[in-house]
Amino acid sequence: MDKLSRRAWAEIDLKALEHNYQTLRAMLPGGCRLLAPVKADAYGHGAVPVARKLEEVGIDYLAVASLDEGVELRKAGIEAPILILGYTDPVWAGELMDHRLTQGVFDEETAKALSQAAVKAGKTLTVHMKADTGMSRLGLMCDAGDLDGTVEAMARMHALPNLCWEGIFTHFSHADGSEEYTMLQFTRFLDLLAGLEQRGITFKIRHCAASAAVLNYPCT
Repeated sequence: MDKLSRRAWAEIDLKALEHNYQTLRAMLPGGCRLLAPVKADAYGHGAVPVARKLEEVGIDYLAVASLDEGVELRKAGIEAPILILGYTDPVWAGELMDHRLTQGVFDEETAKALSQAAVKAGKTLTVHMKADTGMSRLGLMCDAGDLDGTVEAMARMHALPNLCWEGIFTHFSHADGSEEYTMLQFTRFLDLLAGLEQRGITFKIRHCAASAAVLNYPCT
């Protein structure tokens, strides 16, 4: 067996990607935006060409896992908004601002450190709050016992200087399987938003529905 016959490769059809994008876009209600995760090299499909095609057809937002993935897209000329879903050490806040990257924030300590870095740089950093409604991965806890405390913590975070709290989000853990648990998470998210709104805090972008929820739960 020669080397070539031992190799495997994926052939990416960007026209198929465009078709999938248009199909999902057609499912969304008016005013609902579409964010496309292109983390892990667009799941092995090639982050730069995939992001470039999505930007060409009108994607509203892109998401990556880490700072280096976001920087790669910016250096390739991608101009669409990019959200970093994973943690970025606040020492790299300057890179976030220089490359116009949006950072997900999961706790009050990190929010304070990012705020201090932004104040020192004389710039504003765009951020999204992450709420943990049951995924148990990242975010401020939002189950029944933690909701009030999380609302208070988020209110303090929202008041920090030089942070633009553009969005808030959560992640469903089992939207392709359990309707009961998904709706529990969705209810927790809505309760969180209501608690924040009572304190005069609203967000331009609120997002929670990954692919399975888009397909299975239009209400999300």
